[in-house]
Amino acid sequence: MFACAQVSFVIRMLQLLIDYAIPAGLFLLMLIAGTEVRIADVRKVAATPRALALGSIGQLLALPMIALLIQALAQLSQVVATSMLILALAPGGGISNYYSYVARCNVLLSAMITTSATLLALVTIPSFISLFPDLFGQTQRVQEGAVRIILAQLFLLMVMPLLIGALLANGFPTIVKKYGTSLRAISNLLVLSILLLAIWTTYPTLGSLLPEILSAAILFVVAAMLTGWLFGAGLNDDVRTVLVLESGTRNISVALLLGGIVFDTKSFPVFASFLTVYFAVELITMLIYARGHGRRVELSCGTSERD
Repeated sequence: MFACAQVSFVIRMLQLLIDYAIPAGLFLLMLIAGTEVRIADVRKVAATPRALALGSIGQLLALPMIALLIQALAQLSQVVATSMLILALAPGGGISNYYSYVARCNVLLSAMITTSATLLALVTIPSFISLFPDLFGQTQRVQEGAVRIILAQLFLLMVMPLLIGALLANGFPTIVKKYGTSLRAISNLLVLSILLLAIWTTYPTLGSLLPEILSAAILFVVAAMLTGWLFGAGLNDDVRTVLVLESGTRNISVALLLGGIVFDTKSFPVFASFLTVYFAVELITMLIYARGHGRRVELSCGTSERD
């Protein structure tokens, strides 16, 4: 009886986090992302329209197709396949800007791609779900007004805070610089709490799914990075590396928001566990790739100075 009561309590807590913590965390993350957008920077990035287009709309269109291809080839279970598809629909995450910094690449271009992809996702996500509801394995939940709800939530929790952040950055740069780090820490803590609680609720049954989740996460990260590399064909190495990092990085908060609508309480913990494993794979892979590129840049600069 105690065990049942504990499970019931955890599920209730999980539902509260889905309803309140995820939206709050996403709002803060997008607000912070908006503070990195400045009018002067936008003009600079406009000089590389091909990279901006491929890094934003290109990945939003290509990655869901890649997720479906992996699903077909790897014969994934429904919950894992749907989890990967939802992740693929999400725009790039703000942490890609940090990866670009480590790689000594064009951080400004990375930030602009993240911003433009976020705005475009307002169109691509509800459109994809509306056109292909059967792909999500829970057709009734998707059809019962979920597309309208998703559109409204994406606008309120992604676009609005992004615009507010941009206005604050241009109007009150000192205040933004003072409190930006604290807000980022709070929002990341909220997202982490969701993931950890979700794993706790599904831990007894996760063991059998863990190999499948891990292999799916690795396949998706590698395929997404390869997509970015192909998009960068013909561009300089700096820009191509940014496209690789942007394509391989997804916005976990947006994915959590979508998963909270598509999945029921029973399936959501498995979905969150997939996101946790994916994020670990992404973080390790991207940092290795970024640090490797950064070292090559440093060596190249050192050689140029000696010459």
